[in-house]
Amino acid sequence: MPEVALIGVGHTGKSGLWPGAVEHILTADVLVGGERLLSLFPDAPGERWVLNAKLDETLNRVAAESNRRKIAVLASGDPLFFGIGRKLLANLGQERVIVFPQISSMQYAFSKIGESWEDARMTSAHGRPLTRLAAQLRRASKAMVLTDPRNTPSAVAAALLEDGQADWQGWVCEALGYPEESFTFAPITDLKEKSFHLLNLLILLRPSLPERPEFGLPDEEFDCRRLARGLITKSEVRAVALARLRLRNDSVFWDVGAGSGAISIEAALLAPEGEIFAIERNSESVAHIRANIARHRVPFVRVVEGYAPDALTDLPDPDRIFIGGSDGKLKDILSLCSRRLRKGGRIVVSAATLETLSIARESFPESWNLDVVMVQAARGIPVGRFTRFQSVNPIFLFIGAPPNSEANLKEPQANEL
Repeated sequence: MPEVALIGVGHTGKSGLWPGAVEHILTADVLVGGERLLSLFPDAPGERWVLNAKLDETLNRVAAESNRRKIAVLASGDPLFFGIGRKLLANLGQERVIVFPQISSMQYAFSKIGESWEDARMTSAHGRPLTRLAAQLRRASKAMVLTDPRNTPSAVAAALLEDGQADWQGWVCEALGYPEESFTFAPITDLKEKSFHLLNLLILLRPSLPERPEFGLPDEEFDCRRLARGLITKSEVRAVALARLRLRNDSVFWDVGAGSGAISIEAALLAPEGEIFAIERNSESVAHIRANIARHRVPFVRVVEGYAPDALTDLPDPDRIFIGGSDGKLKDILSLCSRRLRKGGRIVVSAATLETLSIARESFPESWNLDVVMVQAARGIPVGRFTRFQSVNPIFLFIGAPPNSEANLKEPQANEL
C-alpha cells in the first residue's frame, strides 16, 4: 500500500528540503497544501488539492485516495508540532505516513533571540479562549504561543494582564523567513497596545514563578461566608482528596455536590486543559461557586445547577469524580457514576459520618478496587503567648476504581480492605 509523504517546508522554502522530500513532491499524483506552499512548486506535475477551512474533509479524501494514488502533503515547518501531522497520522496510521520534518517556526524564533527552548511551555492560541491559555501559563516561566488573527499577541498580553500575570516580557517574532522579518521585545504592558504582522508567534519570559501551593489552598481564599454551615472541603482534606484523584492535565472531572466549588476550582488549576463540572443543587451555593470561579479566574469551570444524579445525564463521560455531597442519594449517584466512568478513571467520595462511609462501601460495584483514608488534622491557634491545637472534623475519603484499571489506589503501606 503506498505511503503518504508529509513534508515540512521551513523558512528557507524549497531550497531547504531533504532530497527525498523533493523526489516525493515531483513524483506525486496529488500534491496537498496551503496555497502559499503549493505556489513554491510550480513545476510539480501532480493534481493540486488546497488545504482550507474544510481540513477534515480534505484529509478524509487523502485517506480514501491514498490506496491507489501517490500523495504528498505539504505543511509549514515541523508538521508534527501543532501541525496537521496528528490528524493525518490518526486518519492513516503511523505505518502509512513518511514524515520529512523541517525546522519549526518555534525553533527558528528561539534561535534568533538566543534563548533555549527545552524548558518552555509550548501552546497554541488558535481558536481557543484566552482565559484558559492564561490559566495554563500560571505555572510557567517561559512559554511559546502560536497566535491567530483573533488571538493576537496584543490579545494574549491583555488576557495575561487580566489574569494578574503582569511580570511577563514578550518577544513578538514576525514574518519569519520573509524579507520583512522582525523581532519586538517589550513588557506585556506595552505589547497590549501594539499591532503586528499577521504571521507571528509570541515568546514569553519571566524571571521567576509566583509562590503558590500546588493544591490545598487556604480556606480563606474561597467565598462561603453567607452559607450557614460554611460548606467547604477544608484545605487539609482537599489536598489529600486531590492527591488521590490524580488529575491529568486534560481530565474530564465531575465535582458532585460542589458546595463552595473549592474542589472544582483547584481541579481547574491542576487540569487547565480539562473539562471541569461543578454540580450543585443549592442556589445560594451556586452563587458562591460563581463568585469563587471569578475570584480564581477559572471561567472554564462549568456550573451545573440541579440535583444529582439527574443533573449528570447530559455531561460528557468523566475520568475523575469527586462526590462531596449527595443529599441522601449517594447510592443512586454512585450507580450512575460507576457506569459512566471512563477506563482508567477513579472516584473519590467524601464522608463525614460512618453511615455515609458504609453506604459508599456498599454502593461501589463488588469487583472494583477500593481504598479508604481517614483525614484527621488539627490547626494551631494562639492562646496568649502559647499555641494550642483545634481539631478539624475527621473526614473519610473512599476511593474506587474499576477492575483492571491503570489507576493504583494504594499508597505505600495502605491496608487492604
